[in-house]
Amino acid sequence: MLKASYSTTYIGFAFRTSALRSAGILIFRNDASNLVTLSLTSVGRLAVVRGDYNSGALLGTSIDNLLINVYYYIEVKIVSHSTAGSVVVRVNGVEWLNLTDQNTTSTSVNSIGWFYNPSGFQAFTVDIDDIYVLDTSGTNNNFLGDTRVQYLAPSGAGIRTNFTPLSSTNWSNVDDATPNDNDYNSSSVVGATDLFAMPDIGNGLVHGVQTVLRYKKDDAGFRTVQPVLYRADVDDGGLPPPSTTPRWYRGTKVPVYDTFAGSTQVLDTSPLSGLSWTKDEINALQFGYAVGDAAMFTIDAKLV
Repeated sequence: MLKASYSTTYIGFAFRTSALRSAGILIFRNDASNLVTLSLTSVGRLAVVRGDYNSGALLGTSIDNLLINVYYYIEVKIVSHSTAGSVVVRVNGVEWLNLTDQNTTSTSVNSIGWFYNPSGFQAFTVDIDDIYVLDTSGTNNNFLGDTRVQYLAPSGAGIRTNFTPLSSTNWSNVDDATPNDNDYNSSSVVGATDLFAMPDIGNGLVHGVQTVLRYKKDDAGFRTVQPVLYRADVDDGGLPPPSTTPRWYRGTKVPVYDTFAGSTQVLDTSPLSGLSWTKDEINALQFGYAVGDAAMFTIDAKLV
C-alpha cells in the first residue's frame, strides 16, 4: 500500500519464474479498482492490460520474451490519465514497451499488488526481490536501473547502549533477518538511545536509506520512538546529542502501541551532509533508536 495517490508511479523489481504461464505479475490499483496490470503471456512476453489481466483491454505486448529460470530486473512507469496516460516497461535497462496516449484511467494509483496467479493448478515457482517504488518527488524520481536492496543487520554495539536487553547483549537482540518479538531491549528514559555497528556495503551508487523499526509499549500513556543515525567518522566538537553538528540525526517520532508494530522512514539523501548518500558515509554510520516521549516500551530495530 502506498501512502498517497500518485498520478505517476515507478516500480522496479527482480523477477524469475520456473515456467511460462499466462498470468498477471503485478497490478496497479486505487482502493477496490484495478487500474493497470503487467502480465506475462504463455510464451514469456510482457503485456500491459487496463484492468484485470484476463478480462481487461490489452494496451500493448512486448516483442521480446523472458526465459525461464533467469533473473530479470523489470521496471514499470505508469502515468494515470483517461486519454494521455502512458506505460513504460524496461527490462535490464532496455525499453520493451512505451505506450503513450492511453486510457490508463484518470484515478491515481494508491497501491500496488503482486498478482501472479494463473488459472488452474500448475506447479512452479516465482521469485521477486529487490523492490523499489517511487513517485515524482524527492531526488529519486525516475527509473533507477538494476537495483539491489541490501539489508544491514546490527553486527555489534555502537557508542550508545542505554536500553536494557531482555537477555544477552543489545545488538544481538535486534540482529534478526525476520522480525522476532521474543527478544528486545527496553527503556523508560526519554532520550535513551541504542546504536549499533553494521557491516559495510559493497561498491555501487547508493539511492537511499530506509530505517525499519519494530516496537511496542508496556503501559498506558502516550509513547513515541524515533530512528537515530550517528556518523562515526566526523568531529562534532564533543557536543552531546542532540547537537546541531552533522554527526547526529534523529528522525521523525512515531507513536508506539500495545502490540509490536513497525514503521519505516526513507531518506533518499543524507540528513547529515544534505547531499546524496555515498558508500563511505553508509559504512561510517551507526544506526539505532531512541525513546521519543514518556515512559517504558520495548523495541526491536532493523535497518533495510
